[in-house]
Amino acid sequence: MSGSETYYSAQELAGLIGMPETKSGVIRAAKRDNWLHRTRTGKGGGKEYPLSALPEETRVYLTLQAGKNEFAELYKDQLPKASAEIQALVDQAHAEMPAKPEFFIDWEHFRRKTAKVQGKAYRQAEVVVQLKKLIDQDQRRVFALKQINDRRAENSPLRAKKTPINTLMQQVAAANPEVCPSWRTLQNWWLGKPGKPGCIHFDVADYAPALSGCYTGRTTLADCSPEAFEYYVQLYLHRRQPSFKDCYRRTEDMAKANGWAIPSDATLRRRLEAEYSVGIITFMRQGPEAFRLLTPFQQRDKTVFRAGEAVSGDGLKFDKLWVEWPDGEIINTSTAWVWQDLYSGKIVAWRLGKTESTDLFRLATYDMTGQFLPSYLQVDNTRVAANKMMTGRAEGRHRFGNQPNDPLGMLLMLGMDVHFTDPDHAIASPGSKPVERAFGIGGIHDKVATNPKIRDRGFSKATAITSAELREAIEYEVIRHNAQEKRRSLVCGGVMSFDQAYELSFVSWAPRKATEAQRRLLMLSIEVVKANSNNGMVSIKAGKSQLGSNRYWCETLNEYRGHEVGVFYDPDDLTKDVDIYSLEGKYLMSAQYEPSVGFTDKEAGSEYMKRTKRINKLVKKQASEVKAIQKLHTDKLPALAEPEAPESKVVTGLFNKPLDQGFEGESGQVIDADAVFSKAIAMMTG
Repeated sequence: MSGSETYYSAQELAGLIGMPETKSGVIRAAKRDNWLHRTRTGKGGGKEYPLSALPEETRVYLTLQAGKNEFAELYKDQLPKASAEIQALVDQAHAEMPAKPEFFIDWEHFRRKTAKVQGKAYRQAEVVVQLKKLIDQDQRRVFALKQINDRRAENSPLRAKKTPINTLMQQVAAANPEVCPSWRTLQNWWLGKPGKPGCIHFDVADYAPALSGCYTGRTTLADCSPEAFEYYVQLYLHRRQPSFKDCYRRTEDMAKANGWAIPSDATLRRRLEAEYSVGIITFMRQGPEAFRLLTPFQQRDKTVFRAGEAVSGDGLKFDKLWVEWPDGEIINTSTAWVWQDLYSGKIVAWRLGKTESTDLFRLATYDMTGQFLPSYLQVDNTRVAANKMMTGRAEGRHRFGNQPNDPLGMLLMLGMDVHFTDPDHAIASPGSKPVERAFGIGGIHDKVATNPKIRDRGFSKATAITSAELREAIEYEVIRHNAQEKRRSLVCGGVMSFDQAYELSFVSWAPRKATEAQRRLLMLSIEVVKANSNNGMVSIKAGKSQLGSNRYWCETLNEYRGHEVGVFYDPDDLTKDVDIYSLEGKYLMSAQYEPSVGFTDKEAGSEYMKRTKRINKLVKKQASEVKAIQKLHTDKLPALAEPEAPESKVVTGLFNKPLDQGFEGESGQVIDADAVFSKAIAMMTG
């Protein structure tokens, strides 16, 4: 909020309405009536008097002349119009006058001050508000008395003289001695002093920050060519992070060559920091990783769960170790899929494989369901975790394209609510899942690599460890990881281990358990196929060769001819029976393996004929039963009577109209219908 009041010298006031004719007379009147004043800062010194301290007649005259309020707007048409020459002189004088100071409150600066400084400023502001109220009341009193005098007789006017402001200040200061020691101090607060504006220039709500010095005057920018500033900015905002000094020296060289005007180094630096935020400066000089750190991370409360209710899973690649697998392959990409209990932080299951794959994910989940069946499951939206076999039809999947005939994923069949996380690519690892915190510095990865049994090997192909040794190291370090006490998580409280927090939660509730039939699903693979349109036979792509596909059939599949179904099969033994499910996850039936047999295999042919005869015999028996029921109902058919011929209720007239029956006759001749019919019959018979 900004505001200002005009001050006048004694020389400027001399000869005006309500004022003495001379400068000395004005000074004497000011001393006599204790006019508010301040010391002039310009040449010659002396005193200046604010508009509010002058007699009413003079204030009205000056207000009308300046055109600053409603009085000037009301009477402006009654003032004489200045000639063009006079107006030109006035405009020139206004242009040559120095600009009046403007002040703006810096509330951010005030909020950064201590509570002690703010409290003192608010107490001082209360005193100034009291003074302002007295000044306003006195002005209203004078105005009201003047209105009364205008209506009374001229020989008996009431006294309508304004109370000197110094008197009001003395009254307010005397009432608040603990805050304002003297009325001179209050005068400085209200009118201000050189270099410090008073509250008269500000709104009431801004008195406290104004008294504590939290204001700014009108700022003027140093002379700087726009090209120079742009050149300076593009030098400084770079990932190489050049220094301010070096950027300024280069800008100086370009300024000399191009004739640019540039201010000092500090001025140019302050302007850059004023026009560009910390965010853009950090992003341009340090990159998105540093910029991401300017935003606080979101904190999640894991106590909304209980042990065994929610899990977080991810793959951990042991790229610090070279591992030899049973088939002789030596790799450094051996990967384990790890499941962690979200509530306690305990690692509850893991599986090791050559690479991260869907089968690894599936088998690790099978191990986890041996302990409990979670309701909430958190994974990345990757090709491994977000595959259709495990998480098909789950909300938030963005892999492999969602299709209407996608089967229901195994995890959803088991009643798990799958959530896909959004990895933090800016910060990289660790990302956004709690289980990834267990992989970082000092976590499972480092503990396995430094296990005493294998720490001297595995750093090259020549010193590769075996996969069995890696499994032993992982198992040992997972136990150590879970048993480490004084964990500083919200659940452990700096006292318990992950194991202790896990066990303590199990005392108060019983998590869901998976049945063996449910767990068996996780040992199978799924494939969506269309049952044969003739007999319902299903064929899967798994194990397909030039000899054909693996086929499965049962009699019930006839009911699903031409329909798409989900076939769950054991990838390790394709000759086992398969389970058939609907695409909605409903179990339908089991189907037997239908192997191909040789032409000379008489035993297989005999078995096939026996099965065919058995099915035919069963169907014929059912058909005979149906026929018997049909005959029973046929013999008991109800008697039916021929309905009577309906009699028309419509009365019609006999009208002889000319008809065109294909016979020649004169135009308008009336045809006898009976004669025409007899003639037509005679023609038909020859």
